[in-house]
Amino acid sequence: MASYLIMTAGLKHTEGQMVPFAKNLKSLLEKSNKHVDIMSIEDEGNMDDYSHIIFVFPISVAPIPSPLMHFLKKTTFTHHQYIYTMAFSPLFEPDSTEAANKVIASWAKKQYLRYQGTLRIGSLDLIQELSLRLRVIAHIKRFANAIMKNEPFEEDVTVNNIHHFIRRTHLLFAYYIHKSQRSK
Repeated sequence: MASYLIMTAGLKHTEGQMVPFAKNLKSLLEKSNKHVDIMSIEDEGNMDDYSHIIFVFPISVAPIPSPLMHFLKKTTFTHHQYIYTMAFSPLFEPDSTEAANKVIASWAKKQYLRYQGTLRIGSLDLIQELSLRLRVIAHIKRFANAIMKNEPFEEDVTVNNIHHFIRRTHLLFAYYIHKSQRSK
């Protein structure tokens, strides 16, 4: 039976930013009647009890958070688990998470684990608002489906792209033009 471990792997002050997304992922994975746990990377636990491990972490200054780096250095696995990542970037483009994902992919290969891919999310500070977070949830659903099917997954998400900005601006201007025409 498949069981999932979602590990929040950032610094302590970033836990609050990642937990809502980890909980969204947990609720989606639990819909398939699977056992799902969320654990901080600093907690000690038996990783061999899980068939899938999902690292959820933000990128700030370093290419990989120090708690995650320490975990990768000290932990060895005896089973061939599936490894996925959900990486957040405070920058507009989620490309800044690529170095961390390459480190994790290399580590997984050395540990004889199956690295299956990542969901890279940009604009971390902006998506804390509920209205913008809802846009990311559709991508998390696709990510959860790929995890349940053991499929590779690579996707970039940013809530504030130029097309979204132009569309929002166009709607706002149309609203004000329509409002000014009604008042005449």
